[in-house]
Amino acid sequence: MFISSRKQLPLFIITFLVFLLLLAACSQSNNSMPTRKTKAAPTSTEAAASTTTVPSLTPTHPATSTPTATPEPVSLIDVDPDDLEKVNIRFWHAWTGPVEQVMNDIVAQFNKENEWGIQVQAESQGTLDQLYENVQAGISENNPPDLAIGYLYQALDRDAGQELVNLNDYVGDPIWGL
Repeated sequence: MFISSRKQLPLFIITFLVFLLLLAACSQSNNSMPTRKTKAAPTSTEAAASTTTVPSLTPTHPATSTPTATPEPVSLIDVDPDDLEKVNIRFWHAWTGPVEQVMNDIVAQFNKENEWGIQVQAESQGTLDQLYENVQAGISENNPPDLAIGYLYQALDRDAGQELVNLNDYVGDPIWGL
């Protein structure tokens, strides 16, 4: 992924979540109910051979637990929710056809429902190679997308120019992450 501004970096985790939702929407699901194995009724011989258990006459007391305070999670990234209001994110991808439609539906739902007013504009750029060329042109014109997908070798090429930001801290953040 290519990120053009460190100031808008907290927003990219949200876009990354949208991307993950797309992947989840594209995966196959199994909606069938699990089957339950039932045990056959015991025969009269088995029933006679079973023993019954007599309840204990000694009263038992339920164990008590001492409540402990749960520490409040602390974010590893510096995000002020007020700074997220009215933010626009240009997201370039290489999906077309039905996959692009699913992406557009997810983006539309995110744009409608996110509590911060963030707006994502997803744009197909053709193939992954065309997308890479368009990102390169955008960088040279000082107008790259805020977020873009790409092949690993393309991302590593951009990383040499220190254009990328490691999203691990964002994904793993206890407040903003997954």
